[in-house]
Amino acid sequence: MKKLFSILAVVVMMGFMSNLFAQISYSGGVEFGPRYDMKNFGDYSGTNSKDVYYMLKSSFNIDANIGDGWYGKVQLGHYGYAGATWTNDATANTGSSVFKNDLIVRPTVNFNQMFLGYKTENWGFEAGIIPVNAIANPMFDIHYLPSDMVDIPFAVFRLNSLTGAKAWVNAGPGKLNVLVSKDDNETYLESNPSGDVTSDLHDIYTFNFDYDFNLMGFGIQPALFYTYASESIAAPMTYGVNLTTPKFAGFGFGFSYAMTSNTVDGTSQYDGNLMRVKAMGKIGPGSLTAWYDMANRADDPDGSNVEHAYSYIHVQYAVELYKGDNGSVSIMPRWRYTTDVVDEAKDYSRHKFELFVMSSFK
Repeated sequence: MKKLFSILAVVVMMGFMSNLFAQISYSGGVEFGPRYDMKNFGDYSGTNSKDVYYMLKSSFNIDANIGDGWYGKVQLGHYGYAGATWTNDATANTGSSVFKNDLIVRPTVNFNQMFLGYKTENWGFEAGIIPVNAIANPMFDIHYLPSDMVDIPFAVFRLNSLTGAKAWVNAGPGKLNVLVSKDDNETYLESNPSGDVTSDLHDIYTFNFDYDFNLMGFGIQPALFYTYASESIAAPMTYGVNLTTPKFAGFGFGFSYAMTSNTVDGTSQYDGNLMRVKAMGKIGPGSLTAWYDMANRADDPDGSNVEHAYSYIHVQYAVELYKGDNGSVSIMPRWRYTTDVVDEAKDYSRHKFELFVMSSFK
């Protein structure tokens, strides 16, 4: 009993101290569901497969309102296969061991976000591991992950965040956004005994500029991505525009078009583009989100193009089952279909049927 009172006293003191120095709030969510995964390589080499496994996604947010415009956030999270947790199979390589004898494997936890920010009515900035909305802007996919291009690779593999800094300012009818990401640490200076420099590489940075504004109810966002790297390292440039429409009959529509290229000699040169059409709206008790991506990439490493053609369909329907003061519970069936065709080399397609149960708490 005495130990219980000691724990309660510590909790009360922590709450008092947090309110004294900053307003701390906690929130998070858990998503869990089965996935039916079908892969087909057509007439080309590859192993066709069908499998049922489980996906697990979780997040825990700590938000601090420090005061006078200053704030901070830490998000801990996990996203991946839930097989090890579901079966207690020590052979599954999907997490980290919590016992020395590897009898039980549990999912790893990452810092998805970790940043300090400041904002006023007209401008602001954030620095650290900062969030981006790559699902709404496919230019993140084709710039940072050109070998994948479709099936939301940036959200899946980069957890929808970057290490760097971003700033925004109200300018004219819209908002100017500037983002700088630190992509890789390449700083390496070598010299021989005579003092002659034999190797000098600088860090890789990507600069992103976009401008959000509305015109007659239409949302318009032109954007530019430019990577700065040493001469022997790929440095792509990507530019395009994202459009959204006013709602018609309860539905909003979107359109994106972007082009990307890397022309640095001595690297894998390519040109690519992506077009997306999207629809979002309420149907019955839930919300429907659907889009179609069509992308192409031409690789030219030896002077002869290798053409890649991608397509992607994403359809999801989310229904809220419960909403209360402390959170909500929803269910979401989702279908994701990807194709990747390379003439005389690859004819790949993949269906992913998912049924997620999603909870959020605060």
